[in-house]
Amino acid sequence: MMSLGLMGLRFLLEVFSIIILCVWGFQSNSNQLIKLLLGIGAPVVLIVVWGLFGAPAAPYLLEGWNHFVLEVVIYGLATLALLKIGYPFLAIAFFIVAVGNRILLNWFGL
Repeated sequence: MMSLGLMGLRFLLEVFSIIILCVWGFQSNSNQLIKLLLGIGAPVVLIVVWGLFGAPAAPYLLEGWNHFVLEVVIYGLATLALLKIGYPFLAIAFFIVAVGNRILLNWFGL
């Protein structure tokens, strides 16, 4: 039961990362074309990378430290995006939850 909750939280963190990058892109201090490209492009790149290398059914699934680094990069980018758009408390909370989730997933061997 605990593993189901941890995996569900991991999924939510992935979805929130996509949403955060989308908001960051559309709130960038650039012209409209750059905002559009960042607001749509950054989340799409994240989805493709996660789908290829990080998702449980990924065709090129990374394992061990490589998968850990991928998660740190994804959650780190989302954290930095939250800081950039002016939500430092939310950024810290997001990062703590992501790190805590990863620690518990490792603890339970998931």
